[in-house]
Order: sequence, then C-alpha cells, then structure tokens
Amino acid sequence: MSFNDVNSVKTRIETIHLDYLCNNFNLIRPAAEFKTDNVRLDLTGIDGKCLFELKSRNFPENQANKRKRPISDFSWWQLWEDQIKNYEEFAKEKGINPFWIFLLANTEKELSKTKDLDEDLIIKRDIYVLPWDAYNLTNVTNSNQRYLGLARLKREYNFSEKAIKKGKLFIAENVINQTGKYFS
Repeated sequence: MSFNDVNSVKTRIETIHLDYLCNNFNLIRPAAEFKTDNVRLDLTGIDGKCLFELKSRNFPENQANKRKRPISDFSWWQLWEDQIKNYEEFAKEKGINPFWIFLLANTEKELSKTKDLDEDLIIKRDIYVLPWDAYNLTNVTNSNQRYLGLARLKREYNFSEKAIKKGKLFIAENVINQTGKYFS
C-alpha cells in the first residue's frame, strides 16, 4: 500500500476515528443486517436503534515547507446525494433513526506523508452529532454532492458541549434526547 495514496490513508485514518468512537462511547460497528449493496453503515448505537454516519476531516498542526493552513480550510464535509438517499431508505425500512457525526481532527503532521498512522498522531478532535436532515442546509451541486461547512452548522444549531478525551463533543440540542445515551 502506498503511503501517498490518499484513498488508503483516508481509509486508515477513518478506521482510527471509528475505533476511537467505539472505544469511548456507546457505539459499535454495525452487524451484518445493517449492510447492503448500497449501504455500509459506519456505526450504530449499542441497542441498534440509531445509525451514525461518520464524516471526518483532518488538518495537520504543521505542514513541512508550507505555511500553516487555517482550520477553516478543513472545516467542511462532502456529502453524496446517493448515499443520503440510500441511508434514508434503509433507516426507514429498518425503523431506525439516522444521524451524522462530523469529526474534525487536528493531527501532528500531514497524514499522506506519514508511514505509521495510529491514534498517537491525533492531537485533538471536535466531534459534532447532528440530525440527519442537516444536509438540507446546502444545495446539491452538479456533481450530485453537497458541501456542509462548520460555520453553517454553528449558525443553525445550538450545541451541548462536553470535554472528551483529546477534544470536545458537541451534540445538537434538538437530538440530545435521542442520542445522548450513546455519548454519556
């Protein structure tokens, strides 16, 4: 596996984030009944009543031979319209509630230039738990995607904030009753 292959790095860092979420909260990797050809769920609540789709972004503390880019360059997430539709149909069919987890991680260095990707590279995480319909804050682009930024989320939602290991957890107040037990 090439360490400069962005897709392989993304897969490996996403696994680190998923492991962190499972190890620190009441979330688990989904069982087989939560997987189809069109749906590959990231996480479910331990009781299987909620599903969580993780979207993560990582920004390096320092970039070798480059100016430090501001966090705002990384504070947005790409959402695929087909994925949104497939997950909504799946959740409705299973009678479970879908939610987003938007994660913004600060890393020691640029991940594509790092040989050993592990939890130790993560300096800090900000984790945002939001209702599934948060995607409606943006329009679909010509390429069938949506881009949802942190600034917009902060304008539209009130959050309950909690300190967590290596960062902060923000749960949108309108979903605390449904999701709070998974993040206690």
